[in-house]
Amino acid sequence: MNLESVFETGKSVCDTGSELKVFTGINIVMGCLRYPRIGMYWSSRLRTPLVTEKMTRNRFFQLRNRLKFEIASEIATESKENDQLWKVRPLFDTIREVCLELPRPKFVSVDEQMIPLFGCGSVRQHDPNNPKPLALKNIVVSSSDGLVLDFNIYQGTTTFNPGMLKLGYSAASVQTLSKSLRLGERWC
Repeated sequence: MNLESVFETGKSVCDTGSELKVFTGINIVMGCLRYPRIGMYWSSRLRTPLVTEKMTRNRFFQLRNRLKFEIASEIATESKENDQLWKVRPLFDTIREVCLELPRPKFVSVDEQMIPLFGCGSVRQHDPNNPKPLALKNIVVSSSDGLVLDFNIYQGTTTFNPGMLKLGYSAASVQTLSKSLRLGERWC
């Protein structure tokens, strides 16, 4: 985030890591309260002290607009073409690494998880039968109590190796995610 900001504007957008922690915390609070518009957290009527006392509205939007997980000029064109989520891939990879370190229970399941997505993008799926019809389709391995042990965001035909799709979408999902089960290890 800072490197691109300095390159484009000549100024650093964020001086401390603690400000990014506050920004992340504010996003978590917003995810729980879910006002229709972000500006409402700073409005006089709906003011949320957990948000307003930590960061001004203008600073929040400045950080939000500058937030980057990858520097576009450092990513190969081939990677950009093959991975529709290349801009947020480091974030997904970090979360997935933590999921892979969790202990494996005796019984697991592979299922779809719909992650609401209000932005636009080519990976967004439309399911009119879902309460949140526009979402990212996430294929997950989870424990019986719902703990996500591994996941793979669906990106259309590029999600799986071409040879796996001969079996169909469901079989390719199971085959891909079963690799992370580490069958030789001791399970809980």
